[in-house]
Amino acid sequence: MTENQKNIILEVRDLSIGYADKKKKVIVKNQLNFKANQGEFICLLGKNGVGKSTLLKTLSKVIPKLAGNILINKNEINKINSKLFSKILSVVLTERLPESNLTVFELVALGRQPHTNWVDNLSVEDLNMVNNALELTNTVHLKDKNIFELSDGQLQKVLISRALAQDTPIIIFDEPTAHLDIHHKIETFLLLKKLSKEAQKTIIISTHEIHWAIELADTIWLMTANNCYFDSPENLKNQERFQELFDSLLVTFDAQSNQFKISVP
Repeated sequence: MTENQKNIILEVRDLSIGYADKKKKVIVKNQLNFKANQGEFICLLGKNGVGKSTLLKTLSKVIPKLAGNILINKNEINKINSKLFSKILSVVLTERLPESNLTVFELVALGRQPHTNWVDNLSVEDLNMVNNALELTNTVHLKDKNIFELSDGQLQKVLISRALAQDTPIIIFDEPTAHLDIHHKIETFLLLKKLSKEAQKTIIISTHEIHWAIELADTIWLMTANNCYFDSPENLKNQERFQELFDSLLVTFDAQSNQFKISVP
């Protein structure tokens, strides 16, 4: 058994994803097969509507799979009960938080719910995990602020903190930089890359920031209208797969700069 095989934490076999529409199954993507290793930083790329969010919601059991298998540590996820699953995988979706007077500390502490006792009292270990998560994301100075006082960039860091406090080996983010300015986009990418290595978390994010994904991801899951590819950024570049992202003559991928450019007719 190779070292990579020893470190496989997530494996997908012949997976079909989609949704039910008036009792009819609508398949978005079919026959997906890929693996993810412990400590990998994975970026999911694709234009709107190709099924990125559907894939992430399926992996995190937010919506059911239509066919195939999703294995975490060789266990089929449908056979993992909800409480145990919440100790294995955490997810941060793009939905806005409801209005609340929660403080930053209280929001991050909610990540400990899968680990707390039946009356939700925080143990010393729980408090240490919350404080450590705040330190890792450099948000300790925000812990007493109400979450409605935070900027978009600050709130994104706090949501990352909550996922870290949950202490799962796999963390999924659906477009974590969508509402951020360029400084906070880069800061978030670098933070997630750092956490994947230092904390050995398998971090999976969907993103439209193609340039930084190519620069920083260990593996890219590339979804196009007709195909899906799961490989290193370098291999995907050499195979000219990024050209398939946009079926338009107006946009071309420049492998030197790792960016898409406008082709003026």
